[in-house]
Amino acid sequence: MFEVNGTNYYSSLPEYTAGSVPWVVIPETTLTSIKISGYGSGYEGSVLGGIEIDGVELVDQGIVDPNAKNIDSLIDTPTNYTADSGNNGGNYCVLNPLDKRDSPTYSEGNLQITGNGAAHCVGRSTFGVSSGKWYWEVLINSAIDSTYYPSPGICSMDTAIPNQLGDGTSGHAYMANGQKYTSGSLSSYGASFTQDDIIGFALDLDAGTLVAYKNGTSQGTMATGLTGSWSPSWNQYNSTSLVYNFGQRPFSISSVPTGFLSLCTANLPDPLIEDSSTAFDAKLWTGNGSSQSIATSFSPDFAWIKKRGGSGIARGHCLQDTVRGAGKTLESHTTSAEYADVNAVTAFNSNGLSIGSEARVNENNGTYVGWIWDAGANSSKTYTVTVVSDSGNKYRFDGHGTSAVTLDLEEGSTYVLISQIAATQVTLYASQPRLMERTVAAVSTPQA
Repeated sequence: MFEVNGTNYYSSLPEYTAGSVPWVVIPETTLTSIKISGYGSGYEGSVLGGIEIDGVELVDQGIVDPNAKNIDSLIDTPTNYTADSGNNGGNYCVLNPLDKRDSPTYSEGNLQITGNGAAHCVGRSTFGVSSGKWYWEVLINSAIDSTYYPSPGICSMDTAIPNQLGDGTSGHAYMANGQKYTSGSLSSYGASFTQDDIIGFALDLDAGTLVAYKNGTSQGTMATGLTGSWSPSWNQYNSTSLVYNFGQRPFSISSVPTGFLSLCTANLPDPLIEDSSTAFDAKLWTGNGSSQSIATSFSPDFAWIKKRGGSGIARGHCLQDTVRGAGKTLESHTTSAEYADVNAVTAFNSNGLSIGSEARVNENNGTYVGWIWDAGANSSKTYTVTVVSDSGNKYRFDGHGTSAVTLDLEEGSTYVLISQIAATQVTLYASQPRLMERTVAAVSTPQA
């Protein structure tokens, strides 16, 4: 049996010839399963010898050096799982072709990067982390060029891609001659490296430090005081090349620094919202000049609508939410104050929006996009604090002396502020705090 995706291709095997390796051509398809067992016609005890896609034979781990840069069978999967040994499975970090400077060449599943001409190519990866301990490795895949390059390191996610990694506050680069480049200047650091060396990085964002390794040997602390969000990065020059390993394949060193993890979704904290489709949707529609419903899978609280095409206002923005109520518009493209717009969003429903005939949201044959959020449920809790007068026209919360006090507002709760200065009770509704504005209502009531 030679079965692919449930279809047995055994009859497609050529006549058996001792010592030959037959290939079976499978029609273009998505590969989901392979089953093989040998029987008859000389194919007893058969094994799967290889898979070739578009003329390229895939290389499996274990057949050759498990750390080889050309391995194609990696533990990168859409579903997270905990491995019995080695690195966990899940979506692994790769180099990001959308977040770079100049025009480097990406290959090997965006794990290999090669420079392009006499220009500095700089880029980041698909992971930016601001806490935790992370380890990854970089194979120096080319000869060294101009003393310094290639130069791997880390780049801040809070700055634009720099001209060179290490310019300003952009990041920290380990140069091929053993120096480090940070804050726009070179300084002594560790050993030099050359082609086929492996550089490891241990990024500890709990302690704010970065340590580099050369072929498993620590080069000491490369950076301290790290705050914010950081991403594995690189600086290329001419045709220099690097191959990254974020844990998709076994690391080159037998013992990763204690407590450090591979850059994999299985190792990230659980997100506050695991399925973003339950809290956000982007909808496209064509206006009809009358009224229509925009469906979502949740009860929306905030809608940001933009006209994409058609006559009239082509680039206007309309922002409405449940806190201020349907029919009250803010514009992000102007400094205008809130105004009544009763024919824009006419209702926030349990399963979407209702929109009226206003041209900025529903002009006939106009095209629109709406970014729509669910702000979450209310907690329906009530808290009461009392405000009293101090000297100098100052006020404080009663019972806290003259010290300041912080109120942590909880989503959906109602806060009643009782004033002993004037006969006024102020009720602050802290509903949907993730929206732009909270509602404050004041009512005058006599005090006992």
